[in-house]
Amino acid sequence: GIGRGQMTVLDAHIAHHKYVQVHIHKQPADPRFDANFWLCAATLDPEVRIQGQENAYTLRVFMLGKKIEARPTWKPMHKQPVYEGAPVYTNGVEEALFKLGFCLPAGPYVTDDDVRYIVDCIKEAIVK
Repeated sequence: GIGRGQMTVLDAHIAHHKYVQVHIHKQPADPRFDANFWLCAATLDPEVRIQGQENAYTLRVFMLGKKIEARPTWKPMHKQPVYEGAPVYTNGVEEALFKLGFCLPAGPYVTDDDVRYIVDCIKEAIVK
């Protein structure tokens, strides 16, 4: 029922999501930070240091301290408990993306001011 109810606002949500992503791209936090247009996810260059650390977990913790929810990207399927012991065909790319990636807020209530605040916080977090 919830999914059906959301279908009435789906087009507006998708349009807003794209709008937020365009604005994040227009205000790059750092050339080593890449926001993915479709997934509302981002990755950090492995050379980027957040509080001396190289992984996105540290950035997510920093962002949480700024009242911004930045979630991990989806865990690679072969790392999920339900697939434990299943055959895996991998080259490690998905694990690297999981280590360096995170999802940014882009819901229907994210404003232009929110986007500026998110980008400013990322700039503050990245140690140059």
